[in-house]
Formats: sequence, C-alpha cells, structure tokens
Amino acid sequence: MDIFRFIQDIRKHLNLSFDEIEKLFAKDNKMLNYQPSNGGWTVQQILEHI
Repeated sequence: MDIFRFIQDIRKHLNLSFDEIEKLFAKDNKMLNYQPSNGGWTVQQILEHI
C-alpha cells in the first residue's frame, strides 16, 4: 500500500469515528451526566476530553 492510500484510509476512519462521537453530543442530559457506580467519568466528561 502506498503512503497516499494509507493516509487516505486513516482520514476516512478518523472522519467516521468523529461522526459517531458527534452524535453523542445530541444525547439527553440524563445520559450525558450519568455517573457510573465505580466512579468513572460521565459521557460529558469524556466528550470534553476528546
């Protein structure tokens, strides 16, 4: 695989990933702010760090 094809594939997969992540911003506040019982991050905190 040549480098240009490789870069094109990476760009495609990054765009697909960010399209999926962007959908999470539209979720309701209850889901975005749910605090796991183990003390993990909320979805909102994860999105802020992305």
